[in-house]
Amino acid sequence: MKKFSAILTGVLALSLVGLPTGTFADAGFDEQQKPFETIAPELAAVYGLMMCASDVELDCIDSVSTKGPNGAFTAATLSDPENWNYLVNDLGEPIPEENGNFAFRNSVGFQYLDENGDPQDFSISGELETPAHIIYSGIDGDVLGGALRIYANNLGDRVLQVKVRTSWLKPQNIQLVAEEANFETEALTNGNLWTFEGKSTAVTSYSDWDAAFQNGLMDAGDVSTIELHFFIHHAGIDSGHSYFPPDCSDEGFTVQAFNSNSAGSPEWNTETGSLDFNIFAPHLNTNNELNQGFFKLWVNDEFVNCRWPENTLTKFDRLTAKVLNEDGTEQAGVSVTTTHIDGQITLATEGFHYSSPTIQLKGLKKPRKPAVEILTQMPLPPNSADLELQPGLGSLVVKVNYSGLAHNEPETHAVNISPGGKGCVIHGSSSSCEVSGLTKGVEYSVSISATNKFGTSAKTALPAKYMLSEAGLVKYESTKIIPNFAGGSAKLTKAFKLALKKYVSANTGLSAVSCTGYTAGKPVIKSDKVLAKARAKAVCAYIRTIAPEISTTVIGKSPGLTLAPANRKVVVRGYSAIGE
Repeated sequence: MKKFSAILTGVLALSLVGLPTGTFADAGFDEQQKPFETIAPELAAVYGLMMCASDVELDCIDSVSTKGPNGAFTAATLSDPENWNYLVNDLGEPIPEENGNFAFRNSVGFQYLDENGDPQDFSISGELETPAHIIYSGIDGDVLGGALRIYANNLGDRVLQVKVRTSWLKPQNIQLVAEEANFETEALTNGNLWTFEGKSTAVTSYSDWDAAFQNGLMDAGDVSTIELHFFIHHAGIDSGHSYFPPDCSDEGFTVQAFNSNSAGSPEWNTETGSLDFNIFAPHLNTNNELNQGFFKLWVNDEFVNCRWPENTLTKFDRLTAKVLNEDGTEQAGVSVTTTHIDGQITLATEGFHYSSPTIQLKGLKKPRKPAVEILTQMPLPPNSADLELQPGLGSLVVKVNYSGLAHNEPETHAVNISPGGKGCVIHGSSSSCEVSGLTKGVEYSVSISATNKFGTSAKTALPAKYMLSEAGLVKYESTKIIPNFAGGSAKLTKAFKLALKKYVSANTGLSAVSCTGYTAGKPVIKSDKVLAKARAKAVCAYIRTIAPEISTTVIGKSPGLTLAPANRKVVVRGYSAIGE
């Protein structure tokens, strides 16, 4: 919904076009004579709206659409553009109604195609009042301003969208008696475009409201109607002739949608710190069943602050609402949603029951802010579960997978691998970077930290280690030690071979192994280094014979540091492919 407070134009300007130009002979008018040429706009009058004849015409119906089964709005077909009703005297001159006002009403016929492709008829009556009809004291002194009224009939379960262009209007309250209601406004060059949406709703009422109020509206209603209409209540000449006092009519307005005969004017409740809406209808419908209601509200902060300067509602980011019974207890099982975004307040509630509940809208206490706002904190260390490592071509790729807001908006992530001191930088919170130049057979650890302008987080280490093998980048899984080789020998015994078979059989997901040989000699003795590598070659060669799908890497430059026989060994480290 667009911002309300900047869309009102031309309060007293009136250009009532869109009225018929050639169907008045039977009513005593000349063929080219129009009602608004006979009655001056400064007189109090109501005009029926027709479809706009051009893109610039005002005070007319811009478009009429219905929503089909696919959820899209489709333009309705105009079938009967003129069905006029007005009073004339014997000379064919317009005469006022009993209240002294003139009325020119028009019902426009349309068709839409149903699910079977069959045309269905419906009608819309649009009434626009002149400024003089609104902004005056009235013959009987009790005129409350309507201004624009749209009535629709025979829509069934179809959602209707009506757009109306006007050359003037200063709304205070807009009422939508419709389910699935929605509303938008748009400023035009010399006026406004009003968009109304909704579908028909059942409304229960009484034929004798005075008697019904005697029993607190607890009796079953005796009138049930299907309603679909949209009203704009205009600012009147004074508080007695306006929905709200007209002082704040330049700041915006309220929009309400409901399925009752009346939603009372909201009031600020200083005791509860809430904006209260009283809405009433029969407690039971005509079938003696509980009469359930819905209520929606749209309003902007500027209007709330002007109309109720003592309010605290607009000071809260989060709002809450509840529906109270006449005795002040809260109704259970009621659906309520609220928003307060960019200076716009919305409320939607349904499932409450009548007769005269109060809908109470108030602010929630703001959560206690940390000493430093979230966006000014140093970023949190990323969770290892939020990091993904992928193989590159002789490289590894690190990707961050989390919402930056959850980690205090990091701007960059620094990836470091060791040994070697290589790394890369990730920009943003949902991208990646690549570390290249890896050495085959070297096992790498990976860590990552996050940075924004306030500092750098602690490092998060990935739990696994990685190696570049003949099979590509692989992840460490397990270790098997083959100890106690005979002194000066690289020969595999039967026991060694059996142990290797068992290891490979128990680790079916291996795609690579590294074999590192050791001796019990001193590191400076060249022959010991040669022997260590020979032992590693023998182990890796045997693994290839029993599991040719496993690639092997021989590391033979790790003689033991003591003369202990246990150091005459080969350490086998198994690796799986990344992602397995």
